[in-house]
Amino acid sequence: MRIRLIAWTVAAFFLLAQVYGQGSTSAETNRVVAMEAATNASNAPTFDHSRAKRQFLTILPETAQGLTACKGSGGCHLAWGMWFEPDKKYRVSYDGRLLEPAVDKLIPPGIVISPDGLRVAYAVSMGTFNRLFDRDGKTLGEIAPLGARTFVVVDEKAGPEVSALGEKLVFSPDSKHLAYRALVNDGEAMIIDGHVERAFDQVGDTPVFSADGKHCAYAARDGQDWYMVLDGQIQQPSFDLVSAPVFSPDGERIAFAAQKGAKWLVITDGKPSPKLFDGIGQMYFSPDSRHLAYGAMKDGKCFIVIDEVEGPAFDSVGPVVFSPKGEGLVYSAFENGKAATVGLDGRPGPWYDGRVGSQTFSSDGSHLAYIVIDHDEMMIVLDGKEGPWFGGVSPVLFAGEGDATAYAYACCPKGLEEYTSMVVNGTVGRDYDGILFPEFSHDGRTLAYVAKQDEQCCVVIGTTEGPRFAGIMVGPEAMADGTWEYLAVEPDAQKPDRLRLIRVTVPQREQGEVGTVPHQPAREPTVSGPIEPSERVSTVGGAKKPGELAVQREGGPVAGQKWTVPDLAMEMVYVEPGSFEMGSNSGDSDEKPVHAVRISRPFWMGKCEVTQTQYQAIVGTNSCYFKGGDLPVESVSWNDALEFCRRLTDRERRAGRLPSGYVYRLPTEAEWEYAARGGAKGARFEYAGSSDLDEVAWNSSDSAGKTHPVGQKKPNELGLHDMSGNVWEWCHDVYDTSYYANSVSSDPTGAASGLARVLRGGSWHNDPGRCRASSRFRGSPGGRGSGNGFRVVASWPLD
Repeated sequence: MRIRLIAWTVAAFFLLAQVYGQGSTSAETNRVVAMEAATNASNAPTFDHSRAKRQFLTILPETAQGLTACKGSGGCHLAWGMWFEPDKKYRVSYDGRLLEPAVDKLIPPGIVISPDGLRVAYAVSMGTFNRLFDRDGKTLGEIAPLGARTFVVVDEKAGPEVSALGEKLVFSPDSKHLAYRALVNDGEAMIIDGHVERAFDQVGDTPVFSADGKHCAYAARDGQDWYMVLDGQIQQPSFDLVSAPVFSPDGERIAFAAQKGAKWLVITDGKPSPKLFDGIGQMYFSPDSRHLAYGAMKDGKCFIVIDEVEGPAFDSVGPVVFSPKGEGLVYSAFENGKAATVGLDGRPGPWYDGRVGSQTFSSDGSHLAYIVIDHDEMMIVLDGKEGPWFGGVSPVLFAGEGDATAYAYACCPKGLEEYTSMVVNGTVGRDYDGILFPEFSHDGRTLAYVAKQDEQCCVVIGTTEGPRFAGIMVGPEAMADGTWEYLAVEPDAQKPDRLRLIRVTVPQREQGEVGTVPHQPAREPTVSGPIEPSERVSTVGGAKKPGELAVQREGGPVAGQKWTVPDLAMEMVYVEPGSFEMGSNSGDSDEKPVHAVRISRPFWMGKCEVTQTQYQAIVGTNSCYFKGGDLPVESVSWNDALEFCRRLTDRERRAGRLPSGYVYRLPTEAEWEYAARGGAKGARFEYAGSSDLDEVAWNSSDSAGKTHPVGQKKPNELGLHDMSGNVWEWCHDVYDTSYYANSVSSDPTGAASGLARVLRGGSWHNDPGRCRASSRFRGSPGGRGSGNGFRVVASWPLD
């Protein structure tokens, strides 16, 4: 079974930040240079680069944008956009070829490559854009024209013009079809293969294709009624709300959850189940398409339903994992503070004090591995046998079948935040600074992965280290002919301030078998053989209190304490978990009903709105209407705010100043209102920190028609300034007028779909009603205005 480890893939994209902003805008560096010659591999004589395939070199110009890479048919693929100064147009480069047509602007959702790597789609806007430059000729940004035309280009053909696009371009699994959501004639519609289906009041953000690409389904709302749309046809009856659909692997069955009144039910193959529940979780078809399983909640207890038969009840249950042939399944359960893996018969295995998850079957179903997490330590349990405890472990990779099955996973000592060694068949390999992208060869004999050491990366195949690069973007990918391919980032020897991307194919030869490679352990496993949870053995680092956040080696925010982001003077206020009443029954209709919300995890929130000085230090541009370093940044879109958070996260991760698993991001709407109201101990003031607006907010009555330096007004109970007034603040959530009626009670993250994003707090030109702590507003993700800004939180990622 070849498994993609999402966490490793996401972690690797810290390299993208190194690629952006490098190079020159000259005509020479704007060209893509194709190379057929072999790469000099003198520093790695065991790697035969003379057999390199489709190798190309490209030097990224300063204006490169939308960089995306993937594994697909025939290996790795790369696409990115570039600005041509003489033509004043953007072009997309795909695997070294410039695509048509030239366009005025690449816009979100950006560039997408199909699963097989052979098709490219991207969103564009046409119109005369005015570019802004500083005195040295550096690009500061662009001003969009009125009446710009928006559409999607796929296979070098322009799709229908639309008013606005959704957040995703979705290729079918077989790469034959493309679907996306768009605003057309004041209604939302799904566009599939260039055909505009009928318009609705609202369309679900993500269309779902069957694995064979023959069917497409999505949720849509007309008036107050939600429907499932299958292959362009509305499925009856209507409901108050419907979930995203799930297709069976053979594409012949479809299931989705629906709400009617206060209860939920499952509709399978067009037939509603007679069972009603208080809530329904993710749904899963077995690999043979015969069985359907899903999580459900009733009377405060959770259980797994398999083919309409309810399993045992627990406090909570985790995702279902079917065995490869569909004859069995496992899931995690939590009860009375303990967790266990539960089998098909409903009986749990050993109970642990921490969490249990990431269950993985071998390709023939004869082996099962899962992770146990307890008090900042983790271990792998394989076929019921407990391994050593580490500070962190990744899910298991299996190769082979039966007794010949090999397994591998990455691990790190306690106190470190990146995987540093590979464990292959129980033996711990050598130490590196980081491990990414593990992959077994097709015959299961060889393991390859990316190793980071001394700020460089190399691909390790078996026990052989390849040449070192500045980074590895994609790979290693095992090819059918026994070779490996990966996409590397290498400094240009002649121009060290630039990066070049090289595609390399390396033959797999004389690399040994996984089970017999002579690994030299950097440290022996702490424990051999089964152990009881109470006998847990630490590896490196001291003990930590349960639930305490792990902090990286060079310092960072500490639970319970304030934190100032170095070099930015950006103060972050610690916000502890708690519950509050969200909304207002005396406010606008979208603020109703008032409902109880729990924020279950702590986070840090910016004491003030992001200033122009801070924004320019991270992004490098300033297109504000009101200029001033300590003024809040404004005239920024939701997309601009996300880019700021992405770059800040990348910077702080590389500096080792982010707790494990944390990112800088926009607050959810619930986090924003919870913090604005003073957190768990706040009073329920009408505005953020007071019932006297002028005490806490720059608004239409006292702003003199402009923004003001942050932090001048009285803070709220948490010490947060300008939560009311000065500038509107973008939140993470998709806006939905009726979301409060359907919101979950714990850590809500907004509506499942919609074209608008939430703004909170009011601004310098708003009256008191808009500056209330419960007031909600919306804006297009690409829209900019002199009243729109943001503040950041440091917290768990939302995706």
